Order: sequence, then C-alpha cells, then structure tokens
Amino acid sequence: MALSPRSSLALGALLAVGGLCAANLAGLGRNNAVAAQDLDQKAGEDIVRNYLLENPEVIFEAVERYTAKQEAKAMVAAEEEVRANLPTLMAGTAGHAEGAAAGEADVLLVEFFDYHCGYCKQATEFVFDLLEEEKGLRVVFQEMPVVHQQSYDVALASLSLAGTENFAPFHQALMNSSGLVETKQMKAIAKDLGIDVSIINDALNANADRGRLEETLSLSMQMAEAIGISGTPGFIIASPDGEIVEVVPGFSPTAVEEAIAAVRAGS
Repeated sequence: MALSPRSSLALGALLAVGGLCAANLAGLGRNNAVAAQDLDQKAGEDIVRNYLLENPEVIFEAVERYTAKQEAKAMVAAEEEVRANLPTLMAGTAGHAEGAAAGEADVLLVEFFDYHCGYCKQATEFVFDLLEEEKGLRVVFQEMPVVHQQSYDVALASLSLAGTENFAPFHQALMNSSGLVETKQMKAIAKDLGIDVSIINDALNANADRGRLEETLSLSMQMAEAIGISGTPGFIIASPDGEIVEVVPGFSPTAVEEAIAAVRAGS
C-alpha cells in the first residue's frame, strides 16, 4: 500500500533524525569529555539511543519541522506549475469549461475528478451550486481517471462531449449513478438525455476519435501530475492573471469558498 504524501514526509523526517543526531555527536562527545573521533560505532549508537530515549520530543520536533518545510516547498512548486499551465486550464483545452467566459471570469475553479470517486460525487452538487451563485466564476472540469480501471473509458466518453451543452447533464448523471459505470450504462444515460449514442461509441472504439480524446486525457493527467495532484477530487482556485493560486486537495467546501473569496479580495 502506498504511503500518503504526509506519511512519506514523516518517514523521511524520521530517517533524517539519525543524520541530525549524528551531526550533534561531536558536541555530545565534548560534553562528556570524549573526543568524537575516538568513539567507535557501538559507543556512538549508544549515545544517540540514550539521548533520544531521554529526549523523545526531539524526534517529534524534527518530524514536524521537516514535514512543514517539505509541504511548504511542495505548495510553492504546485503554485508555479499552475501558473505555467494557467492558459491551458483557463481555456479548458484539456477539459470542459462552464460559467463565465475566459475573458470575463474573475475567478478560475478547476476540478480534477474521477467518476468512480465517492468524494467527487459528493462535490458535484456543490460545484454546480457555485456556478449558479458565483457570477464571474469559470469552472473547468478536468478528467483524472485514477480510482478504477473502468474510469478511463468513462473519462473518454465524457470528454467526447466536452465543449458542448451535453457535457454538464451527462457529467451530473454519471456522478449520480451508483456502482461501476459500464459501457451499457453510459449509453443508456446518453440515450435518456437525448445525446447521440454514436458519439459515445466513437469515443470507446479504436478509431481517430478515441485517439484524439486519449491525447486530451493525457494532457489533463500530465498537468495533474506536474501540479502534484495525486488523488481526486483536487481543486485549483486562481485569479485569471495567476497572481493568486491555491490548491485544495480533497473535498473541502469551506476551503474552496474561502479561496474564491481570497481571490476576489486580492489577497
């Protein structure tokens, strides 16, 4: 099982503690009137062990500092990647845009999602409510099929409707569905919505349309990786000029709303 980013940072910190303590061995040795260069490996290990047993708070302090430092660095890197990809995100080139036009929006909200992600399903109503309530908000939906193998084909089917008025109702219907979304179910949803089922067929078959959609999906996935979004949903809130950027991992309505307010406040 893969470690979470925070767990990985903590593990790195614990490994770093050894180096930290080793760096202090000379000082500890001098305090005990023992020259560091004369300590054999066993003696050095005993000093480190005894010091940590007597001062366990050192480990937790090192972990906290290391984790905070790494998280801060990751956030700065993520913001820079958002700025580098902002024109593509704003245009909706690799996804589907709703709401205000690119040239008229005062806030950009990007959601990376998977149709088999339970939290993405929970976020759907919230996102569309924002579209209704927040004038000037531009929302871009970015496919990120990582939850289930079948998510890939569902993403292609969804992308086949990007840029059309059919995307939003198809998207919402898929998010409101339960269980594994099979091809038969996608076609049934399309038919119920009055969408030409041949569009879905072309997206799923090995032809030029599928190849084009796979390239678009690949671009979406590349941006997510570059920005550091590893799970769904992942939200990006940014000012159109990229001056203010915030990445919100997971589904946190309050964090998203506060980020939107911060962009509009200019801080």
